[in-house]
Amino acid sequence: MKHIRAAKIVILDGEGKALLLRRSHTHPTDGLMPDIPGGTIEDGETIEAGLIREIREETGLDLLEGDVTLFHSVAFHGIPDVTIDCRVYAARLTEVAPAVIISWEHDEYSWVSISELKGLERPYQEGVDYATAHNLWSSV
Repeated sequence: MKHIRAAKIVILDGEGKALLLRRSHTHPTDGLMPDIPGGTIEDGETIEAGLIREIREETGLDLLEGDVTLFHSVAFHGIPDVTIDCRVYAARLTEVAPAVIISWEHDEYSWVSISELKGLERPYQEGVDYATAHNLWSSV
């Protein structure tokens, strides 16, 4: 069985708004669907280092490994013979609605309330819902 590591992050701004991306129509999976920054962790990377790389590539934002907090982790078996270790992190910026430089993977972004983070890929939506149900956003 193949094992893939992946991580996504809910980035909150100084007012508690979350960064929501939309996948571009050219994205290899789920084009035009809502998304949060993150992706597949490369071999040789720690999960946090890979997440920081993904954030920079997808948003132009620079965070440090110490800026991110793990909220949820689940093994996902959505593809036959593949296990995906999915992790959801959160981070809070001090700046309000900073500008984002999106990559080819996304075609728009917005800063939204936590309740507007809907329609994400299942394992990541579960992480957002878990954090909301357990009131974890205030600890970020």
